[in-house]
Amino acid sequence: MKRMILFLAAALAGCGAPVDRLTDEEAAAGQNAMIEETVAIDVPPATSPAPPASPVLRYTAIGTEPGWALNVTPKTMRYEGEYGSVVIAEPTPPRFRPVPGRYAATRLQLTIAPGPCNDGMSDRTYRDTVILVADGKTVSGCGGGILPETAAPDAPSIEPTINAI
Repeated sequence: MKRMILFLAAALAGCGAPVDRLTDEEAAAGQNAMIEETVAIDVPPATSPAPPASPVLRYTAIGTEPGWALNVTPKTMRYEGEYGSVVIAEPTPPRFRPVPGRYAATRLQLTIAPGPCNDGMSDRTYRDTVILVADGKTVSGCGGGILPETAAPDAPSIEPTINAI
């Protein structure tokens, strides 16, 4: 029994707060005293870099006589021909890019050629000349966006010359 009392007394004596422990403030003060010079460092914010932009796959082409339009998105090629009475929509070919080349789906085959193109009905000039075969019928037109108008050069001014005698 005496042993038990001595054991409990020893155990209770160990439960008291140790004298060699520091408070948070005391520990911080001790650490700061050891730092000789404070140097600011630039830490970039923890953000993940933006993924690279995927190429824009949208392309638009139009033609006249008869009126037609083609809209190509990443998923669909949509042709509206004969002034809207014929509509063909199918998946965009996997290798399609809005640059010169030949692109074939099942019912639509598109050829994009570089060079200025005028639609014949407006004063707009487009970036590309386009040939489209839709269910075996070939139409041609323009596509790839409208080019900026080029200003006509100013006419040279003709000023009268005066001969001095």
